[in-house]
Amino acid sequence: MQEGRPMREVDASFRVYEDSSDIAPFWQQMPSFFAYPFHWTSGLVIGVCMGLALFTQFTGFGFLLMSLASVAYVRFGYLVLEHTAHGHLTPDGLWGGESSADSPWRPYKQWFILALIFGLCSVAGYHLGWTLGFLLYVICMFALPASMMSLGVNGSLRESIDPRVLWFIISQLGGAYLLLGFFLLLLSASSWAVFALIVKWIPEILGVPVFVGLETYFGLVTFHLMGYVLYQYHDRLGLDVRSRSEAKQPTEQELISKALDENRVQDALGLAYEAQRTRPDDLDAIERYFKLLLLAKQPEKALNQAQRLIPLLLAKQRGLRALECYLAAREVSTEFRMVRAGDQLALARTAALERKDLLVMKLLLQFDRVYAGAAEVPTAWLLQARTMSERLKQDEAAMQLLRLLRGKYPKAPEAEEAKRLYTALKNIHQH
Repeated sequence: MQEGRPMREVDASFRVYEDSSDIAPFWQQMPSFFAYPFHWTSGLVIGVCMGLALFTQFTGFGFLLMSLASVAYVRFGYLVLEHTAHGHLTPDGLWGGESSADSPWRPYKQWFILALIFGLCSVAGYHLGWTLGFLLYVICMFALPASMMSLGVNGSLRESIDPRVLWFIISQLGGAYLLLGFFLLLLSASSWAVFALIVKWIPEILGVPVFVGLETYFGLVTFHLMGYVLYQYHDRLGLDVRSRSEAKQPTEQELISKALDENRVQDALGLAYEAQRTRPDDLDAIERYFKLLLLAKQPEKALNQAQRLIPLLLAKQRGLRALECYLAAREVSTEFRMVRAGDQLALARTAALERKDLLVMKLLLQFDRVYAGAAEVPTAWLLQARTMSERLKQDEAAMQLLRLLRGKYPKAPEAEEAKRLYTALKNIHQH
């Protein structure tokens, strides 16, 4: 998975994207998470767990029964997580739907992960001191939601404990991951808090079943919440969110993928061309056609499509995707540049934000000659000078470019900023 967010991967160069900008943030959907368990499927699981908790009080093998109930509950919880992560926001179709091939084993893998955390922290505490052991415990608990989300969508124990995978999930969610952790922390204590409020009205024999019911209820809310977060950020994480109900009627992406699997590249191109022709504002369709043109080795059409696609991506604040498409076009032709100076400059700004300094310099190389007379030349020169001075430590070259900017465009808004930067660099070198 990468920032490109593959929905369907045919080879390393062909990726299909799906936009998630219209999905409501999870922090705006909190009431729906608490309503999710009020469905017969979840109610059945909660009722069974409560019934077993009641029955165990009259048997001698209560531990065995509760262990079986725990396996069933955790397996169902992961099914909720996976179902939600694929874009199904209600429990409808939960039973009998597709799930990970490893889904029966996810409870045991989850408990293995928890045991591994306990073992590592205990060993670290014993040999390195309990302060470091506690610090390791905090780090593991911080990464646990990412581990559960990974386990929920792919069923792989190896990936769910791989630090690279966990860091990828955490970094793609960014600040939302911290907010998610805060909500999960509150949910983890909710069953105790509610039980403490109502325990005085509960008959003693029903105390354990009611507490188990609360734990199961808030646990399902937790699984649904994590699944929704995966759904909200599916484009960053590379998750397929196609509805299973749509699988009965092949989607456009499925028809294209089927054509490619059968080596019918021209048929795939025809489908993709028609899609982007009939939906001129559909970025996914336009980008899909561009990727297919690259795959089909039709350079001239691919470059023309790139000239159309990149400005649309930039206008939608999809700078990284625009930069990726630009680099793909440059692999086709090293002479490729955007027709409009503003688009070329916008790509350079995106590269600067990503600290791709050499790429910034390449994007702005001979900018004034390629886009002679363009109003963006002073801005491009100022960005180029800043990159040279602040990132590449080429102060002399930066000062020369700043002098040229002030001399050739004295009335440009960037001239004043160029003067300040030039003075600062000059003072540094004088000292």
